Amino acid sequence: MLHVAQSDGVSTNVSSVHNLWSSQEEADTRIILHCLHAAQSVCDGQKIVVRSPDTDVLVVLLAYSSQITKPVLFDTGSGNHRRLIDINSIASNLGDHIAKALPGFHAFTGCDCTSAFVRKGKTAPFKLMAETPQFVTLFQNVGSSAGLLSCTHMKDLEHFVCCMYGQPQFTETSKVRSVIFQSRYGVKLPQSLSTTKSSGIDLSLLPPCPSALRKHCLRANYQAFIWRQAHIAYPTVPSPDGYGWVKDTDGSLRIDWIEGDMIPHTLLEILEDTNDEDGQTSTTFEVTEEDDEVDNIIDIVFSDDEDDDD
Repeated sequence: MLHVAQSDGVSTNVSSVHNLWSSQEEADTRIILHCLHAAQSVCDGQKIVVRSPDTDVLVVLLAYSSQITKPVLFDTGSGNHRRLIDINSIASNLGDHIAKALPGFHAFTGCDCTSAFVRKGKTAPFKLMAETPQFVTLFQNVGSSAGLLSCTHMKDLEHFVCCMYGQPQFTETSKVRSVIFQSRYGVKLPQSLSTTKSSGIDLSLLPPCPSALRKHCLRANYQAFIWRQAHIAYPTVPSPDGYGWVKDTDGSLRIDWIEGDMIPHTLLEILEDTNDEDGQTSTTFEVTEEDDEVDNIIDIVFSDDEDDDD
């Protein structure tokens, strides 16, 4: 890594900064190395400004705010929506315990590398986590190691999902899936006979089954682990193969969505036998609106008044 400086506005001095040499692949994590280096280099009273439109960068900065000894400003947005965000102020308001939990929470609820829960966003799950000390501790542990999550952590994450879907009395998503499915699509006694044909069922509105959720937990833990190694120039990161991803014979990676078969073979045979008059499989889908844009962490920690001040 090269450091370029101008002392007189004319000549340029270039020097190699060995502390910034790194094997990290993403700029999101390399930014932390630069911030830590800048905190030791800049004079007292100066601030570090990080320019990025990426919410992942904000999350990592908040998690490392207590380790960066100089004030940090996050320059984000564009045009009239561009603003400077005081990282230290946000971290102070959240508390160090929640700031440390953000990488695990953000990876679990959806980021650049992990999928999100349909129409759940960030705001309600964040409030659920912040108000429940056991969930704060849980997400502090997500990404603490590259190894597989313990059975206890897996069960706690599954319980968090049950709470996210409004069923805190359950600890298994399979039961929540059944309850929600029956409440929305179960057989009900109609007040009057109707010949209206059902428009189908949107299964994406149900929580993931335990098998799919386990794979999601592995991916979230892997991504959070990478973020938690951002202060290390040459971190030891295992291959993502086996952590919610699988490597094909050609060396490319693909998401490993679920363990075992998607549906039982007996049910698959029934569906294959359900054909219309033209011999084509007849399937009805429900048309749903586009998912609302996922709220990012900035929207969670800022009120409208604070936005106006920026």
